Amino acid sequence: MSTRWNTICSHALLAWAVITVLGTSLSHATVLRKLSLDELVAYADTIMVGKCEKTETVWLARKIYTIATICVSQHVRGKAAVGSTIKVYILGGRVKKPIPVKMHVPGAAKVAQGEEMLLFLKAGGIKKQYHRFVGMTQGKIPVKTDPRTGEKFIHYGEPIKGVKFVDEQGKPLAQGGRPEPAKPGSLEAFLGRVKQIMADQEAKAKKAAQQKVSIRIPGKRRKGV
Repeated sequence: MSTRWNTICSHALLAWAVITVLGTSLSHATVLRKLSLDELVAYADTIMVGKCEKTETVWLARKIYTIATICVSQHVRGKAAVGSTIKVYILGGRVKKPIPVKMHVPGAAKVAQGEEMLLFLKAGGIKKQYHRFVGMTQGKIPVKTDPRTGEKFIHYGEPIKGVKFVDEQGKPLAQGGRPEPAKPGSLEAFLGRVKQIMADQEAKAKKAAQQKVSIRIPGKRRKGV
């Protein structure tokens, strides 16, 4: 049997496994702990506003990933400069080769070409070159532009399907899963709130670090004592 045929059979077996697993999991919603805006900010090492230039699907570690290439338009945290691009890996998608296979993951963020969004990302993988959304779909907040004024605003869209949100104790919460903006509809107000949270968290971390150092360093002893 040829190597190519072995590869096809291997992918076909994986596809069957994925379909079998999904056939079971789709009847039960994905359970996610709902993250507050403070938690999104704390967990994210990259926060930015950007627009999706393109998407592609690939096999990676025997799973299907959708890779979204995002062009940065506003920088809030991280190394991604305005005008640069960053790749975000999202579990799930559809591939055509070597055989057509679709992998669906309830709760995974969906990104379309041309879509603008506010992203909360966490790096991982080898040399941390793979970025993913914090809290799956919770780390992606769609942004729209008012055609009359040109003002950008938060647009949450439809409720997230196939997901059940729970609190820290695992108790079910109402459908939603995204933080409310500081001022409904205003992207700038929302970013202002994010920056304030960042400043508060950084100040708290700095104070804790200073207290830790002061405890470790003993006071100077006077001569003759």
